[in-house]
Amino acid sequence: MGSSSSFQRLLFISLLFFLPAVAYASAQQRPTCVRSAAIETKLHARHTAAVYAESGAWFTAHTEFECAARDYREAVKLDPRSAVFLLGLGESLASANDLPGAETALRQAVKSEPENVQAHESLALVLEQAGKKDDAKSEWAAALKLNPNSVSALDGMSKHLMLEGNYPAAIELLRSTPNNEDLTINLARAYAQGGSLSDAETLLRKAVTESPGSFPLTRALVGVLVDEHSFERTFQEPTELAEGYANTHPDNLEAQRLYLQMLIAWIPQGAQSGDVARATPVAKRLLAAHPNDPYFLYANGMLERERGDYKGAKEHLERSVAQDPNDDHAHYQLGMALSALGDAPGAKREFEKTLALGNKEPEVRFQLAKVLRTLGQSEEAKTQLKLYSDQMAAASQQRVAKLKEGQGDKAMESGNASDAVIYFRQAIEANPDSAMLQFKLAMAMDKTADAAGERTALEKAIQIDPTMAVAQNQLGYLASRSGDAASAEQYFRRAVQAAPQYAEAWVNLAATLGMESKIPEAQEAIASALKADPKNAAALQLQQELNAQQH
Repeated sequence: MGSSSSFQRLLFISLLFFLPAVAYASAQQRPTCVRSAAIETKLHARHTAAVYAESGAWFTAHTEFECAARDYREAVKLDPRSAVFLLGLGESLASANDLPGAETALRQAVKSEPENVQAHESLALVLEQAGKKDDAKSEWAAALKLNPNSVSALDGMSKHLMLEGNYPAAIELLRSTPNNEDLTINLARAYAQGGSLSDAETLLRKAVTESPGSFPLTRALVGVLVDEHSFERTFQEPTELAEGYANTHPDNLEAQRLYLQMLIAWIPQGAQSGDVARATPVAKRLLAAHPNDPYFLYANGMLERERGDYKGAKEHLERSVAQDPNDDHAHYQLGMALSALGDAPGAKREFEKTLALGNKEPEVRFQLAKVLRTLGQSEEAKTQLKLYSDQMAAASQQRVAKLKEGQGDKAMESGNASDAVIYFRQAIEANPDSAMLQFKLAMAMDKTADAAGERTALEKAIQIDPTMAVAQNQLGYLASRSGDAASAEQYFRRAVQAAPQYAEAWVNLAATLGMESKIPEAQEAIASALKADPKNAAALQLQQELNAQQH
């Protein structure tokens, strides 16, 4: 693909991840493919695969993907075994939204050159887009085996693991990765979603200090700080952080949007006059500059409703949902404005639309129940009130679980494992289906030397989530410590199956296999550990010991 290959690669990834699926021109509306004069001259002189590939790269650089695919296909006809040409064809087809064609071409590229990391990565991207998650995961793993430091593969695999809810595996994968902004944000997300907000905050504060001009890092830190203080609903620090960035980057529209989001964050749940007064001029200024932006329309409508200007709110919110019909918050606020204006049928329609879009917040059901009662639909109103009551009770339990989990985390940080056990038990009472809470309880029990209780908590964790690699690994450690090498081996194997880049589990598996005199298998496990972490001291030491045993 010549000198254009790097650009083409970046463009392909960007389009596949960030552009919506669109229908490209039909056969009756095929684009006119006009090459550059220089490439046309080359083609007249010689119809070689290399020239067709050069033309394909040129079309890709000009975002003419169907034309690019056409010329890459000609290159493949002339040289069907070239992984480079097949890769160009596959990426062009993917960018043109022909996922089946892209998958076929990229599978051929992988078959032609199994050691081609980029082919595995591109195929994984296409498989993710096509919804073939298991196949995609296999390709990410294959790419990482070939290059453990591939940023693209680390990004793809970690996102895949987080979509599965396997946050411990994502954390283990990213803990010692190359210094990269996207990977840092992925690691912070894995920490936060896995229940370690303090670790996410520490990571992002350091990253923002080192790169204060990075908006993605700043936005991620704001989000973590909001999550940490969500129960107190005190957002002074994240709001000041967003404000500071917005003030120093006035041309960054997303930074301005983030600042406004922070200003109005909790207004719908109980506005203070000062909050509305502070947010209003910012919202008006941004809407004046961007009059058709659905979020700025929503923000102004919501603030107008809070001020009692229901007609103004109705106008802005109707325009907002017209621009973005899938914004459940805008539909909810429009329902509130219509209810205040006495339009019960309209309010009912908007509240039902809010629910249909996936917003199942208790308050939506409560407001719908009020409107249904106004319309004389008593039974339907009772149903919604019952759902409201049940959701409020469940939300209360979640708040208790989160509060106790936070207290347990702080107790562990201060070295008070006994108190942590108490807090984590209380959190589990409120949220018994959390594998992460069971794991945290197990780690606290480990500090208090309660091996039986630790094992019970870990078994409950993997019963809830069998792919929780850290829990499987810890169970393997307990089994090994008790002399049950066979069980330890099984636990460690499950850990590395769930998290193929989990170097510590690979080392533990290798050590166990060594104790079982399975030296070749132990060496294979150590090789996997070193692929995941080439500088792992324990793996290097064990490798030496195994080599000595073999000789």
